[in-house]
Amino acid sequence: MPRIKLTLQYKGTNYLGWQVQPQGPTVQSVLEEKLSAIFKKKIITNVSGRTDAGVHALFQVAHFDVEPFSMKPINLLMGLNSSLPADISVLKVQIVPSSFHAQRSVKKKVYQYTIFNSSIPSPFLTEYSWRVPYPLNIPAMRRAAKVLVGRHDFKSFCASDSNVKTTVRRVDNILIRTGEPCVRPYSTGGAIITLTFTGPGFLKHMVRNMVGTLVDVGRGKLTEKDIQKILKSRDRKKAGMTAPAYGLVLKKVMY
Repeated sequence: MPRIKLTLQYKGTNYLGWQVQPQGPTVQSVLEEKLSAIFKKKIITNVSGRTDAGVHALFQVAHFDVEPFSMKPINLLMGLNSSLPADISVLKVQIVPSSFHAQRSVKKKVYQYTIFNSSIPSPFLTEYSWRVPYPLNIPAMRRAAKVLVGRHDFKSFCASDSNVKTTVRRVDNILIRTGEPCVRPYSTGGAIITLTFTGPGFLKHMVRNMVGTLVDVGRGKLTEKDIQKILKSRDRKKAGMTAPAYGLVLKKVMY
């Protein structure tokens, strides 16, 4: 049976995450509805990793199996994009071997979190960044981030309602950069801070919890040594707040 790989991107603002849910619209439910209409049969997709409600994706990968598949990939691409809402876009359609799996074949993922460090909000940045109005010590945040790099038990940074078998994960790199926003807030002197996380896989809310904790470091509420203690404690209550979903983007999936 032919296996079809989709590379897509979406703005997560209006969705309850990727996975189908009875409470409201999700990216998966909308995509599968359009695919099922095109193929006139129920289509079920598999994805590289589920994103939470409000989280965006610049590069998400899904696959599905369908038979027969007689159309050209470009025709499916055009058909999907003509029927999908404006906040979901398919970038590429490929026929792949049956050995490919959108989730199990993943080698690394890259997530990026954006902070707008300004005392005054910007209407152009509210849907894609977390506004932190307090001064942040970036060098201190970078030093603390190094503690999180490597293979650790990240239970302190995992959502309390997660039921995974193990909370041990590996973080390959955390890169913190600063710069001016595209729409420069001349009156505020605000700055964009991006935190980029690379690794084979992440726990539920793990990236957002690490961001919230690193912001506490930037504010002087926590230190580099505190991060070490938080990791060892395996206690979610010891870490910082969960950063808002709208600042997070799935930036890349590597196979």
